[in-house]
This record gives sequence, structure tokens and C-alpha cells, in this order.
Amino acid sequence: MQHLHSATWNTRKHSTEEEERHYKRLDRELAVATKTHYIMGSLFWDFVPDAIVVIPDKKLRQRVAQRSDLEYSRVKQIEATLKAMAKKHKVRVFDTFERASRFVVATSALI
Repeated sequence: MQHLHSATWNTRKHSTEEEERHYKRLDRELAVATKTHYIMGSLFWDFVPDAIVVIPDKKLRQRVAQRSDLEYSRVKQIEATLKAMAKKHKVRVFDTFERASRFVVATSALI
């Protein structure tokens, strides 16, 4: 996955069409990878995750402040998208990656 979505992706503007093509390609790769690997991340378009992590806002602000390629307003838009996806598909939402990971491993068919 890292070869499909590098850190440089966020350093330039993309049209809506470019974003959709890019993330749908990642969806296809995720569908294959989840058969043999646990996947944690938010690179998706239509891909429904096993769990979603929404970290507390104070920590989120700290993390975004450390990145030059992200804006807080954009991250909050992504968070809203994730929350809507969670509601629509009944996906559990966690406040830490550790809790999400424990849940995914405990309920996974890969075990």
C-alpha cells in the first residue's frame, strides 16, 4: 500500500476525479490485502473498514500541528466522513488505535 500512496500525495492539490480514481485503486488493493493481512488506515473510497479510530480532538490538533502537509479543517472533514461511514455500515468507532486493533484481531477471520 505504501507504494500506491506516498507521503508526496498530500503535497499537491488534486481534482475530485483524481482523488476518486486514486482512492478506488487503493480500495481494490485493500480488498486483496485483507485476505492475508490486518489493515489499519484510512486510505479508502468505498472500502468499509472493520473499525474506525477517531482520536480525541486535543490529540488530533497536536498531531496535525506537527505535519506541514495537512490542515486541521481538512482532517475534520475526513473525520466526519469516517463517522458517517461508521453509522451507515455499523462500524465500531474507537478512540485509540490500540483498542481498534484489539477488536479487529479478536473478531477477525484471519485468526
